[in-house]
Amino acid sequence: MVRFDFYGSGESEGEFSEATFTSEVEDLGSMLDYVSERPDVDHGRIGVLGLSMGGAVSIVRASRDPRIRFVCTWSAPGNFMLLSRHAEEIIAPSRLVGEYLDLPSGFRVSVKMFQELLNLSLIHI
Repeated sequence: MVRFDFYGSGESEGEFSEATFTSEVEDLGSMLDYVSERPDVDHGRIGVLGLSMGGAVSIVRASRDPRIRFVCTWSAPGNFMLLSRHAEEIIAPSRLVGEYLDLPSGFRVSVKMFQELLNLSLIHI
């Protein structure tokens, strides 16, 4: 079993504000590269578990990567239509700072991350 944090999250390097959905899918691919190179791993039994956004990332990566044999998600969004319906409410109280949004929650996210999520539907993968 391998556990990792996406770039800018938890104990990983980098700034969360620089992450995008695409970069998180790529991070998962890098972790799969590492696991796949290990001789003690049964390549026919590689699976991923993702929490929240990590669940969405896991679903997208699994749809593109045959190394993933199973996926388990925990509180993952099925699509981001709710986000698009409430985009104005989310953005209005946020401060736009260059290419970033400072959310009322205290998180800073890139505009690119927000745009990627608005265009993503896991239902159609």
